[in-house]
Amino acid sequence: MLYAHADLEPVSDALAKLTDVRKYSLAELQQRPLPEGLDAQNLEIYLDDEEFEVGYLSVILNLNRML
Repeated sequence: MLYAHADLEPVSDALAKLTDVRKYSLAELQQRPLPEGLDAQNLEIYLDDEEFEVGYLSVILNLNRML
């Protein structure tokens, strides 16, 4: 589908929409059903930044123990 130039969204607006994602705790993301509208294949983007870091470090430490 082709769009007229006037129909295009400014890049800054599109970027703001992509980066303005509501954050959830790990416990909230582990509950089912998930909150409406979440991409179940990419839940990490909704995870609170601090909990993401803690979870990531935990995975790395567990992998190191296995080696």
